[in-house]
Amino acid sequence: MPFGLAEDFGRSSIWIASSGLDPAQITAKALQFLDCGQSSLCASQTKIGAETVLTPSGGKQLSALFAGPSVCDWILE
Repeated sequence: MPFGLAEDFGRSSIWIASSGLDPAQITAKALQFLDCGQSSLCASQTKIGAETVLTPSGGKQLSALFAGPSVCDWILE
């Protein structure tokens, strides 16, 4: 996982824990899917009118570890 996404993942895990939830229980599947190659950190962005669509590459599902920070970045633009 790229360093910047790992930082975002760490910060979100801290926030989840501070909310009284177990971050490992919530995030383990996202890490497992990435590790096993079931999800992708690569996507293309397409704007269709006012809507933005993220499409993962390689026929895999888009990793939540990539999608969450990417969407937040686009919102802040």
